[in-house]
Amino acid sequence: MESIGEKLRSAREAKKLTIKEVVKETNINPQYLEALEEEKRHLMTTLNSPEFYAIHDSAKIKGANNRREALEKELDEAYRRWDELENMVAKFSGQPDR
Repeated sequence: MESIGEKLRSAREAKKLTIKEVVKETNINPQYLEALEEEKRHLMTTLNSPEFYAIHDSAKIKGANNRREALEKELDEAYRRWDELENMVAKFSGQPDR
């Protein structure tokens, strides 16, 4: 199942919006979003690699999975805030909720 963050990132990309454009509207730090998205991409590549499981012990694997979960929560919260702010902007500008 796609997380809220993944859905909103997909929506941002579908609208061809850069993170900087989103930040301009929502006041969310672009470097923060970019860093979280990049760390998650890197971590997912690592976790999808069979070699990772072959060379690391269970504590390292669990730590990586815990970080993935934390990243997803952080991104979900950031994108939830973005969605709330986007809806507030739309309300004040007379546009329908997105």
